[in-house]
Amino acid sequence: MARTVILRHVLPDATWHHDWLIEPDTDGNADDNARTLIAFRLSPRTSPDAGGPLLAERMPDHRRLYLHFEGAIGEGRGTVARVARGQALVTHLDRGALHVSVRWETPAPDAPAWAQTDASWQALPIAPAPLWRLTRLPRDGR
Repeated sequence: MARTVILRHVLPDATWHHDWLIEPDTDGNADDNARTLIAFRLSPRTSPDAGGPLLAERMPDHRRLYLHFEGAIGEGRGTVARVARGQALVTHLDRGALHVSVRWETPAPDAPAWAQTDASWQALPIAPAPLWRLTRLPRDGR
């Protein structure tokens, strides 16, 4: 399985959000500077109500180094700290949809509630761009 992380990204003005980064494949030979990580920005207030969807902003693909990097990003973009990591299996990926199953390792106490349990997710773009709706799928994946 490929890797996934959730980073707490604190901006210079002290506001913050979560970045969910998903490795689309297990190419261990890829350069850390390769921009291949699927990236979503989620508000710290994002929490699905009774299994409801998450709203996320689809970001440009991120560099693979963020799978293990923590600290100051540079160029006045703030700092990142990993709050959860796990394994991901991307079963569908194109411009209009993403299906991913995640098995989380022990998350940090400040990891978002939706990252506390293993789950399969479907992500679909919605208007206005670049918003996506992330929906936890039932256990059988349908």
